[in-house]
Amino acid sequence: MLIRSLQSATLATTSKRSVGPRTTVCCTRLPSRRRPPACQAAGASRRYAVVGAGFAGAAAAWHLMEQSSRLGPTEIHLYDVAGLAGGASGAAAGLLHPFSPTGKVLWKGEEAMQAALQLVAAAEAAASRAGCQDLFVWRQSMVRLAATAKQSRQFEKACKQLQQQRQAGAVQSIAASPITVAEARDLLPGLSSSAFDTADLPEGSVAGLLIQGGLVLHPSKYIRAVWEATKQMAEDAKYACRAELHAPLQVHSLEWLQQEHGPFNAVLCAAGAAAGMLPEIGKALPVDLCQGYILDLELPCTHAQAEHQGGGGGSSSSKVDADSSRLSSARQQNPPSLLGGTYLAMQGPGSLAAGATKRSGLTSAQALAACSSPSNSSTHQDRPDVAALRTSANARMPELESWRLASVRSGVRAMPGRTPQGAMPYAGLLPLSNGSNRWWLVGGLGARGLVYHAWIGQLLASAILEGSDASIPMELRRWQLTSYPSNVI
Repeated sequence: MLIRSLQSATLATTSKRSVGPRTTVCCTRLPSRRRPPACQAAGASRRYAVVGAGFAGAAAAWHLMEQSSRLGPTEIHLYDVAGLAGGASGAAAGLLHPFSPTGKVLWKGEEAMQAALQLVAAAEAAASRAGCQDLFVWRQSMVRLAATAKQSRQFEKACKQLQQQRQAGAVQSIAASPITVAEARDLLPGLSSSAFDTADLPEGSVAGLLIQGGLVLHPSKYIRAVWEATKQMAEDAKYACRAELHAPLQVHSLEWLQQEHGPFNAVLCAAGAAAGMLPEIGKALPVDLCQGYILDLELPCTHAQAEHQGGGGGSSSSKVDADSSRLSSARQQNPPSLLGGTYLAMQGPGSLAAGATKRSGLTSAQALAACSSPSNSSTHQDRPDVAALRTSANARMPELESWRLASVRSGVRAMPGRTPQGAMPYAGLLPLSNGSNRWWLVGGLGARGLVYHAWIGQLLASAILEGSDASIPMELRRWQLTSYPSNVI
């Protein structure tokens, strides 16, 4: 059991940071359903604040509205320094699947995938209702090539285990099967002939893993659709409900937010790599902050189109045109995305996102400053990290060399520490919380934020309404034992 005592030194530190314009909203505070205060007014709104408008924050806001609006009037206030999808979530490739690099299903991968698919469906429905015509979901398979003979054997073993799990009914939403070199080439006709050279695979061995049932999402459009779904839910609720976005707005501390914009029944920090800037969190989470890049590539016009527009035609441009046309024709058949060190997320005919994580050891301040947004390619295409990523993507699929660099996205991920179950996120109630300040945390989603965001958002929403994080798996609350040992029995 956690001891909910706020240390006086921490309280003094956070109270001194109460700066900024005061915008007070009158509302009675309700810390939890288990311990309602005597001053709770009948019919008063439950008010929740979520700091961070990425995958985790948007999902938690949706689930809070979905669960709390059934009980009574509810307000969800979403805060972000850069707006929806302004951080690392906006710089994601959008590859949604529950498999590890060895081919195994991630810890709680089936539950997480089911929750993610349900939230994607809600987002699609909300976008359609709002009249949005932009496509942000692509349903397609994915391929992960074996980089070594060991990984080839791991794929083969994992597929057998998955087949047993599917037969037992433990896994339903996903499927994976081993593929040969020839099958991989058929699936990815533009794949480089050297793609299999590093594996040194014996004849007839497994060359890769074919994942079926995955999705590719456009991250910023998806997050906006999730928030639209939250607002629509508030409008349709039986009780008076409201969902409000506060951005751009920097939250100086959780105490500051409670004092200046509260009172709130609970405050959830979903600020990703920038969470360490909040004094209540600081260095509590054992994470490695890594910067990743995404290159948004677009298929150029064909040589025939170039001639029609007055462009010249030479033998070299004819070669480029032939390569581009071949890849475009293949991609119109919805070929799979490519996983690995340099991943290629196919976003329909004519566009894809190429990405990789490049730098580690960053600070929370650097993460806050690196809030992602699409940038002019001419500004970043000569950066060493970007140039290296472009070279790596071209090496995997040589035809990409002729594709246009439309934009560069960059964000800082909070990579969690390794556990026996793999790299897993953090979630739960801050041990420094007390009856007046109910502070919650989700972080360390790293490269698996998309597969876990909806499931963890659902867990947190239920726990926040219950006023206890006992229902959250201990694997997600392990940070409490290491970061606040004196507050845990």
